[in-house]
Amino acid sequence: VLNTTRVEDNANDGVWEFRGWDKPSVTIQNQNETFTGTWEFISNKRSVKYIIDNSLPRELSERLPADREYSGDINDVVVDEMNTKDFILNGKIYYFVGFEKTISEGNVIFEAKWEYLENKPVTRKLPTLELPVEEKNQATPNVKENVNTSQEKALPYIAMMAISLIGMIRRKKEKNK
Repeated sequence: VLNTTRVEDNANDGVWEFRGWDKPSVTIQNQNETFTGTWEFISNKRSVKYIIDNSLPRELSERLPADREYSGDINDVVVDEMNTKDFILNGKIYYFVGFEKTISEGNVIFEAKWEYLENKPVTRKLPTLELPVEEKNQATPNVKENVNTSQEKALPYIAMMAISLIGMIRRKKEKNK
């Protein structure tokens, strides 16, 4: 007679459930009979949750992977794919730093970490192009004015490219750790 159909297995983080006998019934006469019981192991379901600091823009939290369930070894839980491209909002350039993993009651929480840089225009005095005296007297456009205007217009784009490059380098370093 079987007294239980469910046995907790804390060492393997799950339960064993009895599914049945290999024979529905047998008449025992002058010999031994063997019955084989079938048990199924069921891993406890745990959750994987993705969060972000509430002080960060909502648009970044929308990039998080969907929460999900898992069963099995907690050490095998990995982060799902997500959009980690730099994000510009309200004069700030946000770049992804990584995830911080915590475990609470068998559940895994991945907190996405983002940092930001102020997207301020860069102002500095650029060198000017001076023409020799004999060329100044010729009817030429004001090269000094045109060079400065073009360089000044290009500076914000150069600064944004440099900031994006810094973010890419940081992400690459994090991946290689």
